[in-house]
Amino acid sequence: MPDDPKPGEPGHNPNGEPGHGNDKPFDGVTRLYIRTNPADDGTEPLPSTLAFWTSPDISIVKPGGAVGGEAVPLEVNQVKVTVTNGGGIPAVDAYVDAFVADPSTGITPATAFSVGGDYVTVQAYSTADVYLPWTPQASDSGHRCVVARVSLIAPLDSYVDPTVFDVVGDRHVAQRNIQVLEVAQGQKMSFRFLVGTREAAGRAVLRTVERTFEMDARQLAKMGGCEGGLGAKVPLADLGVRLLTARETLQRPTLAAEVPVALGITRLRDTAGFAAEVGGRLESEKQRYGAVTFAVSPDDEPGRLHAFDVVHLDEKGEVVGGLSFIVRVV
Repeated sequence: MPDDPKPGEPGHNPNGEPGHGNDKPFDGVTRLYIRTNPADDGTEPLPSTLAFWTSPDISIVKPGGAVGGEAVPLEVNQVKVTVTNGGGIPAVDAYVDAFVADPSTGITPATAFSVGGDYVTVQAYSTADVYLPWTPQASDSGHRCVVARVSLIAPLDSYVDPTVFDVVGDRHVAQRNIQVLEVAQGQKMSFRFLVGTREAAGRAVLRTVERTFEMDARQLAKMGGCEGGLGAKVPLADLGVRLLTARETLQRPTLAAEVPVALGITRLRDTAGFAAEVGGRLESEKQRYGAVTFAVSPDDEPGRLHAFDVVHLDEKGEVVGGLSFIVRVV
């Protein structure tokens, strides 16, 4: 009997699923996944170098058909989810459901609002779209994180644990946590978000890094749905991140004009101004907010795009979650 294919050879399957020794190792099975990053090919777990909250397969479609990060309150919007079947047989009646939540570095089914779900058939080596209607209340206006997942009963091809959103370890679950902000020249802004989950405890580090100059204009525009936009020529000013006080924590996440205030145990900034971080402790069962602050230079040009990430690391230095931002200068 010949040896099993090795990594890099045709027929090799890194997930240990059935193969046939050719370049399509999933001919006899379904292999469902929702991309959680543009470079995601369904590999489990997702490579540690990829941000796992930038799914290109999840979007909000507003009334009238425009795609955006914010839904229109009191009207019927659609949460669009694209499912891929990397296997060689059809996935008949796969169930797709979605959840929305306040911007946060940690989301669970218990802290998210269920939009609902629907069935879809995904042909072999193909994709299919699902549109889930959602009428947000007035209190749901503003930026939202969206999580989607897919499951199939027969043959079994589903997420492992329904009580968690294992975006990194489970190809059936994906998250889109990209905020698109329009900010005027010379304006200082702050965006607040939840840090981790209520169960999170221990030291946490929040790090923000501008990515504008690591991406080309096409990547920037596609990520934020800002077709035709060009990358900025100058970096954001005063990019910073902080943990909010207990009093500030009572407020909902919002985008507002604000002057940064440095809080936390440590605060670091690189000399170029492209990155900053803050450290502090989280207590179990106590909700905590963070805020990222920045300013658009008066020398920036309308229509230019910036990109930056906020990453939440635990006391071991492992990534817990994050948010990505696209800033469009107006």
